[in-house]
Amino acid sequence: MKAMWCVVVGVALGACTSDPGEGDPSWALECEESARCEAGGDAGGQGDAGEDAGPSADAGEDAGEDAGEDAGDTVCSSPRITSTPSEVFSGDLVDLSGADSTGPDGGEVGSYEWSLVAAPMSPGVDFGVDPSDASRSRLRTEAPGLYVIELQVNGDIGCPPARVEIDVMPEPGERSVRVQMSWVAQGDPDTTDGTSADLDLHYLLPMGAWDEAPGDIYWDNPTLDIGEPGAADDPEMTQDSATSAAPEIVYHPNPPVGLYVVGVYYYEDPGFGQAEASLLIEVDGVTALSLPGELLFEQGVFWEAATITWPGGQVRPVGSVTAGFPR
Repeated sequence: MKAMWCVVVGVALGACTSDPGEGDPSWALECEESARCEAGGDAGGQGDAGEDAGPSADAGEDAGEDAGEDAGDTVCSSPRITSTPSEVFSGDLVDLSGADSTGPDGGEVGSYEWSLVAAPMSPGVDFGVDPSDASRSRLRTEAPGLYVIELQVNGDIGCPPARVEIDVMPEPGERSVRVQMSWVAQGDPDTTDGTSADLDLHYLLPMGAWDEAPGDIYWDNPTLDIGEPGAADDPEMTQDSATSAAPEIVYHPNPPVGLYVVGVYYYEDPGFGQAEASLLIEVDGVTALSLPGELLFEQGVFWEAATITWPGGQVRPVGSVTAGFPR
């Protein structure tokens, strides 16, 4: 897991700070990492790699004089991202700046490297660096969902980047359903190593059949043109994930009249055993149902979790667990 996070919806995690500033309506979040990170062990096989290098960091002294000091410390820059505006809606332009970053020990920054590391599965993502100022970048989004951007400076290898999460909301006045499923396998010691139990979110349309296109929205059938022409009322899996390190998300703007069903399928177990799935269902941007943990005991199990009635927006839990998809 990366060491730092910065969330534009007003939550600061880890080593990040948020500073609205006096009277500033478009406050920016700032993330920064300490000036040093540990990249190696003790040169003499003694001492603590997590301790400050102390005098060994002084150019006037020999790092090898004290075998108890860590000669492998890497001096890192301090990348920092500011992001405006604080509330982002579909189609908005987001300005990102790394101008407050510093080099090692507060020195100058010679280079900036921006990366869009996560975004909804939508063709409407436009992210780029300002050609006249590499410390600035811009993001324009068309689909609601979570966007993650990282900044590394001075080409620091082995040092943590700054990271910002941007939660893009639907356009004001748009009616919507948003379903998010997260999970954890109870026998998985590390959810960030790329090996994980794989659970799949399913969003069943009226008259659809589970695990079959076109009426079931899931990873293998991520969207469908329904109702009116165009995408204004089309459901879409905006985020798919094969590991528990990130959630799966379905977003449905302006759903046509009907009954929609939400389910979760235990697709693959590489040996971790039972998994616990959690669901969050939002209607018009407001939490309608939160189900914080259903145990799925083995691969091939299906959880029919909830129904959504439209246009009323009523959400009701179901709680049926079966071996395989219901037919």
